[in-house]
Amino acid sequence: MIWSKTVENHFLPEIDVIHLVIMQNKEEYKLCYNLAKELFDRGKSWKEIEEDLSKYGAEETLIFGIIKELKEDHFLKKRKRGFAIILVGSVILLLSFILTCMNFHANESITYVMFGISSVGLIVVFIGLFDIFG
Repeated sequence: MIWSKTVENHFLPEIDVIHLVIMQNKEEYKLCYNLAKELFDRGKSWKEIEEDLSKYGAEETLIFGIIKELKEDHFLKKRKRGFAIILVGSVILLLSFILTCMNFHANESITYVMFGISSVGLIVVFIGLFDIFG
């Protein structure tokens, strides 16, 4: 954990200092957060957003808190999307299993269902995993 020295010479965890700065400057925090979100939506990198916020005149701890919150929001959206994609891939795999069992008991070819649809299901699951972890 990162430790920071406050005005009263007490050592506090960095996150507490960020919350203190946010509480003192709520309006400035909202403005800077909206600016950072707009820059991120335009496709700028985290470093470019940090530089633009410092040019805007925001304090370093405020910039750190904004970037941290923006990253958390971004990765939360990616995680939700990844879980939804994994769910779709799992349904495709289940459908493939059921169709394979039905074709096997009907003495029909199982190769297209077992290898084709199952491969598509696995690819979809791995795309979802990439969204979650990547």
